[in-house]
This record gives sequence, C-alpha cells and structure tokens, in this order.
Amino acid sequence: MERESFEDEEIANILNDSFVSIKVDKEERPEVDTIYMNVCQAMNGHGGWPLTIIMTPDQKPFFAGTYLPKHSKRQMFGLMELLTKVSEVWKVDPERLITSAEDIVNIIKDHEQEKIEETKLDRTLFGKAYMHYQSQFDQRYGGFGNAPKFPSPHNLMFLLRYAVTYHSDSALSMVEKTLKCMYQGGLYDHIGGGFCRYSTDEKWLVPHFEKMLYDNAMLVLVYCEAYQVTKNPMYELVVRETLQYIMDEMTDESGGFYCAQDADSEGQEGKYYVFTPDEVIQVLGEEQGTVFNLYYQITKQGNFEGANIPNRIGQQQQVELARLHQVQEKLQEVHQEQEKLQGIRQDQDELPRLQQVREDLPKLHQMKEKLYEYRKGRMKLHKDDKILTSWNGLMIVAFAKAYQVFREDYYFSAAKNAYLFLQETMKDEKGRLAIRYRDGHRFGLGNLEDYANLIWAEISLYEVSFEPSYLSYASQDA
Repeated sequence: MERESFEDEEIANILNDSFVSIKVDKEERPEVDTIYMNVCQAMNGHGGWPLTIIMTPDQKPFFAGTYLPKHSKRQMFGLMELLTKVSEVWKVDPERLITSAEDIVNIIKDHEQEKIEETKLDRTLFGKAYMHYQSQFDQRYGGFGNAPKFPSPHNLMFLLRYAVTYHSDSALSMVEKTLKCMYQGGLYDHIGGGFCRYSTDEKWLVPHFEKMLYDNAMLVLVYCEAYQVTKNPMYELVVRETLQYIMDEMTDESGGFYCAQDADSEGQEGKYYVFTPDEVIQVLGEEQGTVFNLYYQITKQGNFEGANIPNRIGQQQQVELARLHQVQEKLQEVHQEQEKLQGIRQDQDELPRLQQVREDLPKLHQMKEKLYEYRKGRMKLHKDDKILTSWNGLMIVAFAKAYQVFREDYYFSAAKNAYLFLQETMKDEKGRLAIRYRDGHRFGLGNLEDYANLIWAEISLYEVSFEPSYLSYASQDA
C-alpha cells in the first residue's frame, strides 16, 4: 500500500483535502496497534497488516480493513473509491458516520464486557478452546478458517498441550496436518529455509513473501515441540533449515537478529523466490535439474505468474521418511523377538524403496545449496535490519529450545550472543529497555511485550544451562 497508494499523488490529494492522516509504526507503538487491531477483528472477524482505520475526529472508528488496492479489483474495495465515498458522505451527512461509529464502539464495549463476565478460569475453558479450533479446522489442507491463512503457531502450541494432557489423537492430528501442509507448501522457503508471513490461498501455496523474525521464532518452537511428541524427522529438518536461515541471513555481527526481509525484489513481489524449469536446469545441469523440477513441482505452466514457487504439496516423501523410521524400528524388534517376523514381512519388503528415498536426500540438499547461492546472486532482497527487543527475545527462546531438543552447541551460542547484545546494548543507565536498535542508536522506551519476551528468554536460557545468573536477571527485569 505504501508504494501503490501512499506515494501516489491522486491518493495523497484526497487524503490531504479531506482527512487527517496518521501513520503508526506498530513496532514502536504496539499498544496503539493492539487497540485498532481489536477493532478490525471485531468488525470483520479477522485482522492483519497493513491496517487501515477511518474514524471520526473524536477517535471513534467507523471503517476498518487491511490491504486495500488503489482501485477496486477482484471483489476488493479500492482505497480511491473508499476515500471518495467517505469524503462525500462526511460533507453532506456527517451524522450518518458519527452514528455508525458510536454504534460500533458500543457494540465492541458490550462484547468486551460480556467476555470479561463470562470467562472463568477452569478446565472447561480448555475444552471450549479445543472445540473452537476443531470447528474451524481445514481437514484437507490444515490450518484454521479460510484464506488468507496465517500459521498461528500459538494455536498449535495449545493443541499440542491439549493432545498430551488429555491423550487426544484428534488434537494431535490437527497439529500434524497443519505442520506438514505448511511445510509442503510455498509458505516455506524450500531453497533457503524459513517461513513467509502468510498464505494467500487455502493450500499454503502462494504466500505473502515477506519473512518476519517473530513468525519464524514461534514456528521453530512449535516444530520443536511437535518433534518432542512425535519424533517425526520432518519437524527436525524444518527446525534446522529455519535456524540456519536465521544464522545466515538475519543475524547481525553483534549477535542481534534483524526483524524482516521484504517480499519485493526489483519491484515485484516474490520475484526473488520463483524459478522456471529452464533456469533450474541451467544451474544444476540436465540430470539433476530434471530431478529437482519433478521433486518440487516446477513446470512450464508455472504456479505463480508464469513462474514457479517450489513446493511439495501432495507429495509423500516426508511421509515415507517417517514410515522408514517406523519400519526400521520394527525390524530391530524382530532381531530381538523373531516371533514378530511374520507380522511385519510386508514392512520388510517395503524397506528397499524407502532406503532409496533416504539416499536421495543428500543429493537434494546439494541441489538446494547450489540454487540458494545462485538465487542470492541473481537479485537483491531488501532486509529490514532493525533489531527489536521483543522479537529478539522470542528468537532467543527458539534457539534455546532447539538446543534443548537437538543438543547442538551453536544453537545455544546464538541464543547467548543475542541475549548479551540485548543486555549490553538495549538498556539505558537506569536499566530500562529500548524498543529497537539500528545504526548504533537505540529508540523508544520498552513496553510490556519487550520485558515479557526478554524474561521468557532469560528463563529459557536458565532451563537449558542451569546458570543462576539468568534467573537473577529475569527477577530484575520483572
């Protein structure tokens, strides 16, 4: 919207003539963003960014929306038409908009009060939450609700705990279906690792290509926890590739983590991430390129504006890996208890094919590395190199969790280095946290989110190291 609308002279003229325009940085003022995001969700049933609010002079909103194109298209109302209509109504019948705004505010207030009065902290709340997710679950592609689909890892973390606590196969199935489908789709960057912001379609194929630090931190957490419950090797692969991406592309030399990578490159969203079959063959050669194109469904027809988002939607390779693990476990049992042989003869016959799947993995990894290096040199992708305290806290938690699960020392080192950066750089002489840091300067006084995530990071570091100083710092920051 910034490029399409707010830098456009037609839009600027309407805004300057009829509105008082205020642009809020949600990273610096998350409390303001939260207020109006709640309004958007109450009015529309969903939220997102960019967030567009139109309100009366006394700050009562009567319109809330997310992305708006400059002109109406594909059943999406355009900003130009919206601003023109609001301006006309305000001039001839302002009471209409004022009344609408007051009605909306009163409805939201009543709804919030009902939620406060109805909420009781007992075990039935868990069951109600589980039933809510079950009613919203997409049985075919995983996730909850309709497109656009957001990963919403906090939902999955709740369902994992519900599954373990109440031995619920259904809750675990919702989690696993969602995790597998998100990984197989284009939401996940199969070349360079890491997850994009959200999917524009129901099957996770076409993402909004922006990568956010906090999304990836929370997704690492849920994939780690899913691995702890299931031991599915696919979840380990996702964690390792995502954290490698963070270390390679999103880590400052000081140890802090950058906050985002843009969706656009050379003025086009997603151009950095897509490939044609000929391009892949040019990089990998005929034999390997053909295998890669087949494996990641890269075709001449394309799946995104004539090119291809690499994906594994509908493919079974990762399922087969899990199956291989199960078969090998059964065969090991057979060597110990020969009487089980008859019962798994079919599994044993399946083993050679599954072993071939495993042998192909290193080749695919080498192919991805070649394409990753080629992609980095093909064009530039802008990086938002702000270092945000709250999001860094989340990524420290993610690295600490990965160290706890997989015992790789470099995960703990990454977490510790980022934490030292926050302690040494993001606090003033009074010990108060800043919100963000860039180019040698820190900005803003920290909010509750900054302190809460830093304390979570300190507790997580203590849990994997048993170093008491982390608990001492957590107590001070609280």
